[in-house]
Amino acid sequence: DGASSPAFRGTMLHLHHFDFAADRWEEALKIEADRMRNLVIDEKHEFEQEKGAVIEELNRGEDGPWDLEGKALLPLLFGKTGPYGHPVIGEKAHVRAATAKIIKEHHDRWYHPNNAVLVVAGGVEPASAMRLVKKHLEPIPKAPLPERPTPPATLPKLPIRVEMPSKFDVFRLALGFRTVPAGHADEAAIDFLSILLAEGRTARLYTRLVEDDGLASEVASSHTAGRHPGWMQVDVELLPDTDLKETEQALLEEIEALRDKAPTVAETERVRRKILASFVFEQATVHGRAMGVATAVVQGGLPRLNNYIDAVARVTPEELHRAAKTYLSQDRRALVV
Repeated sequence: DGASSPAFRGTMLHLHHFDFAADRWEEALKIEADRMRNLVIDEKHEFEQEKGAVIEELNRGEDGPWDLEGKALLPLLFGKTGPYGHPVIGEKAHVRAATAKIIKEHHDRWYHPNNAVLVVAGGVEPASAMRLVKKHLEPIPKAPLPERPTPPATLPKLPIRVEMPSKFDVFRLALGFRTVPAGHADEAAIDFLSILLAEGRTARLYTRLVEDDGLASEVASSHTAGRHPGWMQVDVELLPDTDLKETEQALLEEIEALRDKAPTVAETERVRRKILASFVFEQATVHGRAMGVATAVVQGGLPRLNNYIDAVARVTPEELHRAAKTYLSQDRRALVV
């Protein structure tokens, strides 16, 4: 329950979100405290039914675009044995082989107060809220935690290009670059590069591949930094009957153009506004504020949140040029077609 982004693997293992009236949230604390101490799995009924539901969730994901491409890309970048080597939710074989005993043992290894983050946001009185938290959670003892998974000492050699069968009628390109962990000095700059390339109608890849050359129907890009060095991913969906070689060449040309010359001041400021605006909008809801704090704490503590915003404010075109030359290089690149 509560599976999260691959970037949190080994860190954010359990996430629940409750919305309720202010006078009901003590009930949620009781439920979480009881689950942490007294988990009981009904193997015959509940557990076997849930396995079927998880497999169906996997099937639904694979019937949609980009699911299989993403699952193929990460092992190419990080290896099959590392923390990012398989999907967060696992593969069908993992789910089918699971037993109630295996799941209970996993819970007993990891689900302890000293491996949890609790964020309470909304219309509560802080002192009263803390009294209730201590009442229900403080009596639960901490426990020794297992060693967390770490990336393999030797990562796959790059660049690499892999073609795979698709359930869809048009070609797709998933291009990935190994980057940095959360909190790294270059995290904000790589976020800038991702948005500059593919977010919005003025982004470089949208202008080139969609509007000017008419090669693609869709472009997208994201940067995922987590406990371990993460990745930037660029996705391109081709139009029917589009030439694959031409599209692939155009995509790589735009990447190289970003490495050859610094972005303009106007481009840099456009991206800066987008990032800062997204922070404002995320804080507009109680859940968004709670999630922002929880993610920051999990990824390195609350100072990381302020440090990231400060870094966004300081990014320059020259810094973006340096980051592009460093992280968008061939020896960090994997491509799934």
